[in-house]
Amino acid sequence: MRYIIYFLLLFFVGLCNSQTDIWEEANTKIIRINANSFSKLPIQIIKYLNSNGYLIPQANMKKEFIHNVISGEFISKNKKDWAVLASKDYNSRILVFIEGKVTENNIVELDLHEDKAYLQTIGDNKIGYSRYISVVDNTKLRKYYKSKNEKNKIAFSHQGFESSYYGKGSIIYLFKEGKWISFQGTD
Repeated sequence: MRYIIYFLLLFFVGLCNSQTDIWEEANTKIIRINANSFSKLPIQIIKYLNSNGYLIPQANMKKEFIHNVISGEFISKNKKDWAVLASKDYNSRILVFIEGKVTENNIVELDLHEDKAYLQTIGDNKIGYSRYISVVDNTKLRKYYKSKNEKNKIAFSHQGFESSYYGKGSIIYLFKEGKWISFQGTD
């Protein structure tokens, strides 16, 4: 009887380890591309990302070949900012480059998470990465912000961006009154 219990214990430990190994292996297989692949990204941002060891992870569910680099008026109207989902050492964060500048005061880091937290099954027993960022325009911002803050009716003159977990939910980031705020986006 003792041998049967020992065998069952070894079997279940091995099964758990093999499941963990599958997810760890999937984490190492996330497609992460060099910033040079983004022709519209300003050269100073490309140099910053490359020199600091950042790559841009690619979600398996997105139809665009390359993504997770966006531009918009995130801080104020008529000023172009860039946001990049940047991965380093299997952790990704959103780097915002205010007015496209690469100085200590013009780079903001938001939403740091382990890349493996955004893995999910994508069919045919495959595991894929499913985090991506996108621009949120004024109309969508008003809709989401109003639904979360009924008392705060506000006019937005600039844009925000959304960090999404494909098919699960998202967080919207907005620069308001000198600081970044976040609230739930789509479910």
